[in-house]
Amino acid sequence: MYEAKGLEFLNRPSTNTKVTSVHVPQLFAFDNENHVLVMEDIGDVPTLKSWLREDTPNYQVTHVGTSLGSYLAHIHNITASDSAIKDAFGSNIIAKNTSSSVYFAALPAAAEKFGYAQPWIAAAADFAAREVLTTNQVWTLGDFWTGNVLVSALGDQGEPELTVLDLELAKPGTAAFDVGHMGAEMLCIARFRSEDRGSLLLHTFFHAYKAGRGVSVDAAAVAIRM
Repeated sequence: MYEAKGLEFLNRPSTNTKVTSVHVPQLFAFDNENHVLVMEDIGDVPTLKSWLREDTPNYQVTHVGTSLGSYLAHIHNITASDSAIKDAFGSNIIAKNTSSSVYFAALPAAAEKFGYAQPWIAAAADFAAREVLTTNQVWTLGDFWTGNVLVSALGDQGEPELTVLDLELAKPGTAAFDVGHMGAEMLCIARFRSEDRGSLLLHTFFHAYKAGRGVSVDAAAVAIRM
């Protein structure tokens, strides 16, 4: 769908050293006619979702949360004022419709099955479902969650290297979409696997994103996406 060279900004250097711990696979070639993408093989490494355990060292959890928050802020900063990047992905209607229907439009009915039928749930879902179709605030990764982040070999200080995968749902949108999506997944880790590690991961992710973004972050908007 897109020329490989159009994604170079995803690995663009940053003055923030934490950003250098995160990258996307290197793109080698793209056959636009046959829709074949040739890219780097990261290897047989775990996803962040499976890697983080109750006994994972706190300094590694902090490093991962800080790195992901810093990286996401870096990408949003780059693309907020770059209309060319956002325009290049603006035609990804499938991604917009998928995000609108799967994440938001289906929410009220799903929540009602578990006894949650308050009017504000439907109102928030409707707002987000419509907004994801039209907003052009930043370039969003679209499917930024713990299952799409690979944890590679440790660096010299034992700090993991991270690889972000699956950009099929990338599109222009709101910064809160990416922040809330990853935040919700980190909250799930805290609720169902390790409260201490998951909470630390979520806190450091939020803190690093806020520090790196440099603009006001609407907590309510993030909460709606979560």
